[in-house]
Amino acid sequence: MRFARSIGSIFVAAAAVALLSGCAAADPDVSGLQAELNGLPGVNGSQVVVEHPGAPWNTRIVVNMYLDDPSQATVVSVVEAAAPALADDEAVRQHPVSIFFVDGQVGDFPAGPKPSRTIPLSNDTYAALGLTPAAGRSLELTPDDLRRLAGRG
Repeated sequence: MRFARSIGSIFVAAAAVALLSGCAAADPDVSGLQAELNGLPGVNGSQVVVEHPGAPWNTRIVVNMYLDDPSQATVVSVVEAAAPALADDEAVRQHPVSIFFVDGQVGDFPAGPKPSRTIPLSNDTYAALGLTPAAGRSLELTPDDLRRLAGRG
């Protein structure tokens, strides 16, 4: 009986390892997207990071957009210009995207942007983009939002 339990425990442990390792697939390559975002008008650099909040199967794309002009008008024009690239990117289009807008250059923040340097978003910015205002300093976009902003849905 003890032998059967040991074999059963080994089988359950092996199945759990196989299941969990299958969920930890390699992150999608976002380097092409980052290069495309870097070339947008008003953007002097970007960082695109794939995160897995809470569990390996939860995927969110985080984009830091570094702007020369921290005005809300620039934020709106950058989002409108970036939406097609984000909506069309195979690795990104099926995941939620968080965009932070940073007043400065990528080189100013080797460890990532400081929250105090991210640009707060006004209700007018959300209205101009047809989005519901939200608290915080990031623009949280669903795949549907991205398709709509890109004129694809």
